[in-house]
Amino acid sequence: MSAADPPTSCSSLLAGVRQLDPQAWQRLTAIYGPTVYGWARRQGLQPADAADLLQQVFASVAVNIGHARWDRPGDSFRGWLWTVFHSRLMDHYRQARRQP
Repeated sequence: MSAADPPTSCSSLLAGVRQLDPQAWQRLTAIYGPTVYGWARRQGLQPADAADLLQQVFASVAVNIGHARWDRPGDSFRGWLWTVFHSRLMDHYRQARRQP
């Protein structure tokens, strides 16, 4: 497993995040922040835009994590995070098209 491929999230970490535990949030962002930033850079975003998108992704995670479910076989936090990332990325592109 490489640094670009963080370990699978443990349920206690996600439970802590859902309970708004600051240490759990810090750990989650330390583990997955570089991954999300890397996804953004690989999509061609400049460093500042990638950093902005990173913030938007984790803001969405904060709002939606209480409703997220990973109870089906094959579901994972990382897969859900990719979906959140992709949605915010599409928002970024839509917003960029509207600006002159």
